[in-house]
Amino acid sequence: MNNKIAILIPAYEPDRHLLSLVAEIEGEQNLKDLPLIVVDDGTKEQTIFDQLHAKYSQLVILHHAQNKGKGGALKTGFNYIIENMPEVAGIATLDADGQHKVADLKKCLAAFRPDELVLGVRNFNQDVPWRSRFGNQLTSFLVKKTTGSDFQDTQTGLRVIPVSYAQKCLAFPANDYAFEFDMLLAAKENGLAVKQVTISTVYEEGNPTSHFHVLRDSCKIYWRFAKFAISSLSSAAIRGICPPGPLPVSG
Repeated sequence: MNNKIAILIPAYEPDRHLLSLVAEIEGEQNLKDLPLIVVDDGTKEQTIFDQLHAKYSQLVILHHAQNKGKGGALKTGFNYIIENMPEVAGIATLDADGQHKVADLKKCLAAFRPDELVLGVRNFNQDVPWRSRFGNQLTSFLVKKTTGSDFQDTQTGLRVIPVSYAQKCLAFPANDYAFEFDMLLAAKENGLAVKQVTISTVYEEGNPTSHFHVLRDSCKIYWRFAKFAISSLSSAAIRGICPPGPLPVSG
């Protein structure tokens, strides 16, 4: 079975972390031949992308004229891979801000199967600021109560996604960080197994290249969760009132 992977990096106003990340990927014997796509999500200053283009002729760089959000950037990358790389079975995503190590990317790639979603999950111990730790733990708790799925890290950007599922993700309405959350909520509905791989926890206090707005983006994520919960409860109620199967025939 074909397990070829494409690597996708969404980037908005990146710094030299992106240059270092691409250089490390291209320097890895087992990774350098994999398709690598970077999506510029409306960055104004193009210096970093110009440097990448000049140094790596095989690198695919897709540009948005204006910022669409992380989900929008991922959708652009998914669509490009689906339309132009039929040999690819999975898409590995990682962030451009230096919070994902290439060694952890390799661990996730090794765990990938075309019928499973792989998550690189961090350990939110006492070394992580309480705000980040609490937010992730709360989201994980709510998801478990609603779907029964036990995700250790709902906000991880390091994932390996089957192409068949990535195609379904294109229909998700969110174009911001909630897109990745929708991906987890819909996995069970689509009968997709999820494999979790422990990765390093790299955290920079006040990371200037992170564009996650705690209040705004958290509210959007919890709103998506609330809508999913209401929809699930409604469906369960309907099934209880109208159980599946043929209608009884009166005699």
